[in-house]
Amino acid sequence: MICDLREIAPILARSTPIKGRYRMDFLDLLDLARHRAKLDTDAALTRRLGRSHNFISGLRKGYGLPSDEVTAALCELAGVDPLPWLLALNIERTRGPAQTTYSGLAQHLGVSLPKYRRAMVNAAE
Repeated sequence: MICDLREIAPILARSTPIKGRYRMDFLDLLDLARHRAKLDTDAALTRRLGRSHNFISGLRKGYGLPSDEVTAALCELAGVDPLPWLLALNIERTRGPAQTTYSGLAQHLGVSLPKYRRAMVNAAE
């Protein structure tokens, strides 16, 4: 993703540093999608996604995970590659052999995964 660092500095300030780079978490994706779409509120983002009025608020509080479709739409609004987000989402919501397969696929592709779980834990604090 190519962007002006000044544009996303407030978002990256909350992110986890990884070897001199920053790994975005799910809350960062929500914020970046909202910012890039020029939406003032989470309610406006919720409307843009065609969801119920408290959908984004629920995600921020850690109530569930978004669908693949919502994740892809957020990535489109944010201007980021959806592949790492969709892989991370599926790793987070599956267990057993499927989770191992998704993790192996990410490793095989050399994809640096964003974090869903950290976002959910931080949102609940």
